[in-house]
Amino acid sequence: MASLKATQIFDLAKEGDGRAIEVLRYVARIVANMITDISLLLNLDMVILGGGVGIHPSLCRETDHLLQRHEFARPVLRSSGLGTEAQLLGAIALGLRRVEAKLIP
Repeated sequence: MASLKATQIFDLAKEGDGRAIEVLRYVARIVANMITDISLLLNLDMVILGGGVGIHPSLCRETDHLLQRHEFARPVLRSSGLGTEAQLLGAIALGLRRVEAKLIP
C-alpha cells in the first residue's frame, strides 16, 4: 500500500473521494479546535497558516467553515504568502536574529 502525503489526501478530497473527505474534515476539526483554544487564550483577531499543508485551499476552507461556527472565538483565517517556504524562512529569520544579538550587544 502506497502512502500519501497530506496534500495528496486533501487533493483527493477536493475530487470527491469519500475517505479523503473524512480525513480532511478530521484534520480541519483538530486545526480549528487548536486555533479556537489559542485565540481564546491570546485574544487573537487573525491566524495565518503556512507551509504546504497549512496553505492547502481545501484545509483552509474547511477549517474556516468550522471556525465561523464557534460562538466565542472567530479569528480571521489567512494563508501565508510565504507558501511552502514559511518554515524555512522563519528558521532563517530566527538564526539571523541570534547572530545579530551576539554581534551587537
